[in-house]
Amino acid sequence: MPSDRWGAPHWARCVSLAFTLLYAPVQALGQSSEPRPDNVRLITSPSTSEEPSVIAGQAVVREVYARCGLQVEYLNAPAARAVYMAENGQSDGELARIPMAVTSGAPLIPLEPPLEELHLVPLYLNPELPSDHRILSGNRVGYINGYRMVDSILPPEVIQVPTTSTAKLVQLLELNRIDVALALHWDAISAVHKNPKLLIGEHLITAPLYHYIHSSHEQDQPCLSEQLSAIKQSGEFEDIVAKILARPFPENSAPQQVAPQPDTLPEAALPGN
Repeated sequence: MPSDRWGAPHWARCVSLAFTLLYAPVQALGQSSEPRPDNVRLITSPSTSEEPSVIAGQAVVREVYARCGLQVEYLNAPAARAVYMAENGQSDGELARIPMAVTSGAPLIPLEPPLEELHLVPLYLNPELPSDHRILSGNRVGYINGYRMVDSILPPEVIQVPTTSTAKLVQLLELNRIDVALALHWDAISAVHKNPKLLIGEHLITAPLYHYIHSSHEQDQPCLSEQLSAIKQSGEFEDIVAKILARPFPENSAPQQVAPQPDTLPEAALPGN
């Protein structure tokens, strides 16, 4: 006879537990028993908070909001869940996304101008590999789990190795566990500061990267847009990013976060990034 371990009651409990784990943290992040001051905005951010690109983005967005008399508190969440929370009003905005990563019709407003052009690049050690999209064919390719734009460029025969950070991708390259790492250009530059033998290939994906605000705070948009434009035109944007990318990698220290959550739930179960 089959064991009771696989009987209906067991599976019912498993399904119940899965739903509890999936949705309870999201609700906890987006809700608070204490009212927030009117000038505080909760912004979701990928929980890969040691990433230089995330740290740089947080620093820029925090400065933009400060110039409008607003204070930013960041909510850590896995990459796919973070934008889902913003779309559902569980935060006041999303740190940075390309348009294809945001659900059509969601109540999120892209802040003009874009923060930057996002470039996804190959990072590798073998100088004999091609530097363009051909580098993906027949190789072991590592990438950060939850960055689903990667799916659009990976050939079906590729051996995929998802992990949680650019620092771990670099370790896998150095240990010869992968041949190519896919990384955001800022993170790749920071990795080269650590290991000058690393090579950065050509852009595989290029798209505008926007900060998004929830439509319930549409009144913030004019000031935020004006201040973001001013920071970019004055060169302060480049200065902020350059200082962060020059820090030791991966020991970059991110601004203090609120309500951090473990990044352990399967990304496949969450809406897209």
